[in-house]
Amino acid sequence: MSFPSGDRRRFKSRYRFCAEDAPSSRENRTSRRTCGGRCSAMQTLRWRVRPSPGHRCRHRRHAGERNAPPLGPVAVGVTDGARVLPHSFTLDRFSPVRFDAGHTVSNGVVDLLLEAARSAPSAGNSQPWAFIVGLRGDEVHERLVRHLARSSAMWAPGASLLVANLAHRFVEDSDIEYSEFAHYDVGQAVAHMTFQAHSMGLFVHQFRAFDREAVALEFRIPEHWEVTTMAAIGMPLGGGRGDPGPGTSDERYPLEEITWERAR
Repeated sequence: MSFPSGDRRRFKSRYRFCAEDAPSSRENRTSRRTCGGRCSAMQTLRWRVRPSPGHRCRHRRHAGERNAPPLGPVAVGVTDGARVLPHSFTLDRFSPVRFDAGHTVSNGVVDLLLEAARSAPSAGNSQPWAFIVGLRGDEVHERLVRHLARSSAMWAPGASLLVANLAHRFVEDSDIEYSEFAHYDVGQAVAHMTFQAHSMGLFVHQFRAFDREAVALEFRIPEHWEVTTMAAIGMPLGGGRGDPGPGTSDERYPLEEITWERAR
């Protein structure tokens, strides 16, 4: 995968290492991970920070490079009842509220994001989605920005890319639903886009703080389509997680609270 000029330097790298080669300092590690099954050592490190420049594991791979091994679930201490960590996407994903306004993405990156959304599942393969795509600095981006709410206008314009997500709600010139699962399926498409963005070192903040009716008028969206949400995509300022947006939290409900019923 190629990167626009300067992106590789800013890309928040993900690495895999041999356990034997990894430094043992507690300051450089938080949990354990394997290096893609290439090593005999089953106890390995999951990095939250870059290793020291002197570290030279032969299994190191940049997550954005072509043919890099996938960052999938990995066992922690292989036993008969091995625990498995969630995918790195679920551990590392967050919604930035400050984007690097100097970061740009290419049209090729946009095509990959849209391809990921296009491949999402949908009820009856109805594919009830469409997207308005604005790269920062182009006229589509400017037209989207003018309809942001005051809250999102403080941070969203700095993202490399703004995407308005549309749902095909009704059959044209009727009140018959095109798909009763249109909103659900658009959400899946945007989730696929978010996952693809993460694989390229980008982060996505989905939001609703904009004038949906004004966007529909601006881009002449017909009545049987609906503007639902937007997504700001880019590189977090400083590359770190930062603070959640005002009035929000990164905390998640415990499993017991989200599980309605489950046999044990």
